Amino acid sequence: MFKSVASDVYTGSLNVEQTITICVTKTHKHNLISEIIRLQNTAQSSKPKIAILADKISRYFVLTLLIISAGTYLFWLGHDPDKAFWITLSVLVATCPCALSLATPTALTCATSFLSQRGILIRKEHVLESLTKVDEIAFDKTGTLTKGVFTLSNIKSDSGMSEDELLRTAVSLEQYSTHPIASAFKSNQDKIQFDKTENHIGLGISGWIGDDSYKIGSAKFTQQISTESDGKDIVVYLTKNSQLIARFYIQDEMRDNVAMTLDYIAESGLTVTLLTGDNENNTDKVTEGLAITNKKTSQSPESKLAYINQQQAQGKLMLMVGDGVNDAPVLSAATVSVAMGDGSDLAKNSADVVLLTTDFIAMKYMLATATKTYKIIKQNLMWALGYNSLILPLAVSGSVPPYIAVIGMSLSSLLVIGNSLRLLK
Repeated sequence: MFKSVASDVYTGSLNVEQTITICVTKTHKHNLISEIIRLQNTAQSSKPKIAILADKISRYFVLTLLIISAGTYLFWLGHDPDKAFWITLSVLVATCPCALSLATPTALTCATSFLSQRGILIRKEHVLESLTKVDEIAFDKTGTLTKGVFTLSNIKSDSGMSEDELLRTAVSLEQYSTHPIASAFKSNQDKIQFDKTENHIGLGISGWIGDDSYKIGSAKFTQQISTESDGKDIVVYLTKNSQLIARFYIQDEMRDNVAMTLDYIAESGLTVTLLTGDNENNTDKVTEGLAITNKKTSQSPESKLAYINQQQAQGKLMLMVGDGVNDAPVLSAATVSVAMGDGSDLAKNSADVVLLTTDFIAMKYMLATATKTYKIIKQNLMWALGYNSLILPLAVSGSVPPYIAVIGMSLSSLLVIGNSLRLLK
């Protein structure tokens, strides 16, 4: 995400290009974390469409109830004045729309509480509703499906340089990168001073020492042909003046329960798409055996965004899951977006949901809870409307004494609350 003069810069953002001067304009209470907490509170207080619909039904219901109550009183006043008051009171008490008013907020509150306990932070009010409607889920790979904890497992020299020289060159370039893979090149050894460096987000780093140009990054960025690697290692290429001088083999582990979660998503009928900047060879090895419908490799941040926009232009509702700085634009564009809690602050600020847990099973909890929540909301509404439709004619006819009306109204509300509490389990 590019910034210019007068642009806002969030606390905790990473500057991945040139040196900039910033002016602090907000205090600590307005920083990113505080904003996330406020957004969660707003999400809980704001109402999704189904809650707004329930409120509209309640308003019309109350108006209709008052008209019926007035008519009931006038009718019994003319036929049996002694019964007019208590029958009208029974009508008002028995048909009190408490259960109808509680049907949606109790379910949403229980669902949000359940997800929060499992490290799932809901930031936008539409999330639970939108999750029940998505057609396709797109995942980033590095740092999302994988843990993003990289270790250097092997170095293969394609030149006369020693491994120490190659590693020193790589470390000196990667220090300018914010990509998770750069963490595998952390070292305390003396670094080479480059005359100039340039960060190509999502691709790699280029640098110059005199007339010599260096590049380190993906096969596409360094213009190399992807080669086989041992096991499921990621290959990072280092070139000097467009000539390959070394290959670095990086290991990254899958997050816990990725396979189980993707199986659940696929069985739910959703399309699973992988959008990764890694090459096809590495991607196939890392994701072998996973329930992924579409794999799109060597994707730049722009091509990821273009894919999401294309799918949504065709009427599909998209859920995007990512973690890096380069995922921020596509997270903002998706119908619903999820950022990993150990990802970049920029990604978390752009997402509708933040997963504070490293266990990928949280995605399954989130989707299953959203589906269960709206099923329970519909059950609550049907019970509330069904109860009132049944008790109203009985109360109008004088068959329900006031104390029975109180018990019936209380039990209907308790039933709605009890049904919603099932979301906490």
